[in-house]
Amino acid sequence: MIRLTDLEQFSIATKAKNAGLTISDFFRKSAQKARVVSRLSPEEAGYMRVLTGMANNLNQLTHLAHRSGLLSVQRNCRILIGEIDNTLRKLNSDDREGDHR
Repeated sequence: MIRLTDLEQFSIATKAKNAGLTISDFFRKSAQKARVVSRLSPEEAGYMRVLTGMANNLNQLTHLAHRSGLLSVQRNCRILIGEIDNTLRKLNSDDREGDHR
């Protein structure tokens, strides 16, 4: 037994009908093929906060480049891009295929 909003129920019923399945069969097949991804760990959530701060810094550098010229902020942009790349590598280092934590 599951709870659905009217919109969710209509959407699922429509998908099941289009697939030529009952709603129960649709759920069974969907559940068997579903990929479950874990929620972010506290460490990963921290990485996301860091990325948010970096995105803010990049936006500020873009504004500065428009005011002062691109060459004046090129070095800072390269440093920030390196930091973003390193943080993304840390975030993606864990295989998030499935719920196995």
